[in-house]
Amino acid sequence: FHFFIDSDNNFIYASNLIGKISYTKKKSTLIQSICDSLYCCQYFHASKIQENKYFICNSKLDSSIIYDNGKISYLNFSDIAKSKELLESNSFKLIHLNDKALLIDNSGSIYSDKSIFSNLIKNPSERFFTINENKLLALNSKSGARFLSMENDTLKASKKILDNLFISAASIDEMGRLYLGTFGNGVCIIPNINNNSITIDASLRGITVSSEGTCYLSSKEGKVFKIHQDSTTIIHESNRTQDWIFHCNNCGKSELEKLVFDPVEDGNVGVIKDFYYPSENSFGFMATSIGIFTIGNINKENSIWTNCNESKICQLKGVTGRQKATAYNYKKDLLYYSDESDLFQIDLQGHQKKLLWNNKNVFANDLDMKGDTVICATEDNGLLFFSGSNLVLHLDMSQGLIHNKIKKIKVIGEKLLILSQGGFQTLNLVSFQLQTYGIPEGLIENTIIDFDANENRMYFLIKNKVLILPYAQTKILPKDITLNITKVTIGNKPIKQNQINAFQYYDNKLELFFDFKSEILNNETNIFYKLSGVNNEEWNSLSVDAKSIQYQSLAPGKYTLYVETRCRNVVSEKFSVSFKINAPFWQQWWFYLLIAFGFIALSFLFYRRRLKIQNLKSQQINELNASKLTAIQSQMNPHFIFNALNSIQALVLKGDVENSYSFITKFSNLVRRTLNYSDKDFISFNQEIKLIELYLSLEKLRFKEDLEYEIIENGIEDINVPPMLIQPFIENALLHGLLHKTGKKKITISFQLEDILVCTITDNGVGRKKSSEIKERQRSEHESFSGNAIKRRFAIL
Repeated sequence: FHFFIDSDNNFIYASNLIGKISYTKKKSTLIQSICDSLYCCQYFHASKIQENKYFICNSKLDSSIIYDNGKISYLNFSDIAKSKELLESNSFKLIHLNDKALLIDNSGSIYSDKSIFSNLIKNPSERFFTINENKLLALNSKSGARFLSMENDTLKASKKILDNLFISAASIDEMGRLYLGTFGNGVCIIPNINNNSITIDASLRGITVSSEGTCYLSSKEGKVFKIHQDSTTIIHESNRTQDWIFHCNNCGKSELEKLVFDPVEDGNVGVIKDFYYPSENSFGFMATSIGIFTIGNINKENSIWTNCNESKICQLKGVTGRQKATAYNYKKDLLYYSDESDLFQIDLQGHQKKLLWNNKNVFANDLDMKGDTVICATEDNGLLFFSGSNLVLHLDMSQGLIHNKIKKIKVIGEKLLILSQGGFQTLNLVSFQLQTYGIPEGLIENTIIDFDANENRMYFLIKNKVLILPYAQTKILPKDITLNITKVTIGNKPIKQNQINAFQYYDNKLELFFDFKSEILNNETNIFYKLSGVNNEEWNSLSVDAKSIQYQSLAPGKYTLYVETRCRNVVSEKFSVSFKINAPFWQQWWFYLLIAFGFIALSFLFYRRRLKIQNLKSQQINELNASKLTAIQSQMNPHFIFNALNSIQALVLKGDVENSYSFITKFSNLVRRTLNYSDKDFISFNQEIKLIELYLSLEKLRFKEDLEYEIIENGIEDINVPPMLIQPFIENALLHGLLHKTGKKKITISFQLEDILVCTITDNGVGRKKSSEIKERQRSEHESFSGNAIKRRFAIL
């Protein structure tokens, strides 16, 4: 059976009947099977003839069916042709071109009652695919294909294309791009079915086109080729390499005379680099390797021209050396020309002016005129537009040019054709809209050597091939370059859009996989992406062939990945996905808090332990010091007791019973106080004074009336002092200072409270020097126990 799908998404099939299956799977019969006693009709060859219009042939060969948007009608073959050969054929097809019906039998013969067939070659078993109402693609059963078109009721066929491929299927999109499925060679794409390509076996160097569309080519081998329609002929040969070639409609009568190429006329003008000669004028200009020349019916008496010859060629005075380009304002008689580094303007009176841009010299590769405006194709500054000598417009890459190095320009009507280092563009000189030419327009190669154009078509010289293209208005939409994001993963785990995606710290590899479906725009489209959340948030670029975007070992944090595609200043819709990589537990805030608490706890425990040890140690030291003080005091008390008992002994030996009794009473009181104070670190100042008074009263009994003592307190109170600290110093004053003195013995103990408590003991004894002499003379073995003990007490305190 044969089948097709109509505009309502119904599946229509043709076999022994014609049936329909709707998208809801409902089955119905459109035409029942037709049978007689001998034969049943078979329906076959269901093919598209127009949009939503299909042709279904039957085996009875008397009529066929037209399926038009669900409606059934019949086509009688006698209305097309009454050929016996056709009716005897066992198979045929119906095609439509320009609303004309044509029948093709199995031998490849085409029948019509109105159309003319211009020497069409029969091609049996061709399969036909409708391109548009005026063009069909005929697929050969073995290999290759050809286009059939109807022009003014004349059916014409193109040359065979893709002769080495077997084409099994065809499809065309809304932009007119033709996709051909092949056996073993993938999909072949014809981006512009209206283009034409002609290959020539030569090293082509230059191209020019007449207003009628005849193309001329120059070559390294010295040949000049002519291309008219599909035929190629050689019209000139020489031993000299032909570089640039130009067409000049008014330069001569014959075809060859209307072409300008090296050598020009008598060969005294150098090698031609540029030629400016509008078709409506009678004279033009050449920029050559030795100067600027005019050709044609120019006024030779003009003072700026010299070296005029019979060939109507004159040279511009004062201009020599290699020139690049030239153009002429015919309305204002202003000539523009450029050399290797400067752009000049000169009038018929010889007034010359250098044109500048931003106070810099202009290096122009080509010049052309639009009205009174000269357009300058610069080496590295894009396009400059001068009116007279004033710059009126500047276009560069920031305004849409694909490169700032412009090689060649040409004005055709309201269009400016631009060949740059980056490719080919046209500029509408009214709207100033740029149209880029590339694969979508049929310019499948970017190695353009030269180009020319007329009002209808553009001619590109590419290696040894001429590519002929119509003017295009391709509009690229953001949806045309939208990237198909197939998968986004973090550590092989998928990320979902419009969700909060959180991953562990070890899942830190980001991968985005994509597929770019627009093969036509593949070479002109780039992917731009950035990852917000890292230190460098600039856009990165990537080829659409890369298939993936990767970020290795991302640090913990919040991120958003942005992806978009850009082509010809068109930006696709931005794809974005957000995710978060959690920090490891040792980088979490709670972990830091836990560490801080742990550190504080450990520090506290350590400090507490140290404090406990320190307290224990201090307690031990205090206990030791207390024991030392007690020991010292216990040593001091016997020392005093020993001295007191000596005094009592002396009194008893003398028989002084009364004083002895009084001495013993006071002594017992002193001993009781001393014992009470011996285990105390501090006693009040008043208690210490009473202890001193008691001691001095005992000593007074010893020294009798010879001893006088005075204690000056200066109103001091509420102060604690170590017990028995002052008594040893008083005892030393009595023993060493006053004991050896004759007469009155006097001792004064004075207290003064400043920052510290100061005790001053003053006596009128024999003095330290005399006391030392007495001690030396007596060879006393007495050791100053009290002094050493008090030093140890001070050290401990």
